[in-house]
Amino acid sequence: MSITFTLNDVKRVSRGIWLAELSPDEIGALGPPVLTYGSVSIVLVLQHVVDAQDRIGFSMPVKVLNRGSSKYAVFIDANSYREPEEWQRVVYNAGDSNPPPSESEGTESPGISMGPGDTKFLQGLPPELKRTGELLLSRVREWHSGQLIYHDSSKKFVETPNFWAVVIQPRDVSLRVTVYGSLDNYSESTLDLKRDLPSYTSFKIDREDQVDEAARIIRKAYALKQSRQMG
Repeated sequence: MSITFTLNDVKRVSRGIWLAELSPDEIGALGPPVLTYGSVSIVLVLQHVVDAQDRIGFSMPVKVLNRGSSKYAVFIDANSYREPEEWQRVVYNAGDSNPPPSESEGTESPGISMGPGDTKFLQGLPPELKRTGELLLSRVREWHSGQLIYHDSSKKFVETPNFWAVVIQPRDVSLRVTVYGSLDNYSESTLDLKRDLPSYTSFKIDREDQVDEAARIIRKAYALKQSRQMG
């Protein structure tokens, strides 16, 4: 499974260089920094960068060269230089919006868009929950391109917007999931659903074969949230 990191609202400074807004904590979720100096973070992207107007996408991992103290970060494509033969493809049939594909294009399955909080969640999974957590997040990202935000006080990874959240529970080796909607909003489930905070329901999963049902409930929570906002 190919997992990609997507950044929105970026500014292209030069070929292979972009300016984005990420907090120091979000930068830290990408990996340990070589330096922690000054105000601007610097990230070296090791894989190919897909540049689409005001957004970029690339495969993990990356190298965090510096974690600054501000919300500004510079992303640098380590492979922005092109060999002469590669330029032939770029200029092939100038003006043609559909140049001939390279050998690698069209052979990989679409990547799953992932933000800094998603990365932190995946990196925090213990080995026993790694596959279960990866599957759960990928199922949600197939239809919702938000991102998890980590809250240190509650240890929760909360979706944007907030219609589900998850806590990694290493002691009993489980993922505790909270979804929008009271217990009455959900039909019978193979999972042990419980009342949580007002207007919320919770359950735990610890196996891969529980992911499909968990994903179904999370999607139901999204529909309930949308319905309330529209009504």
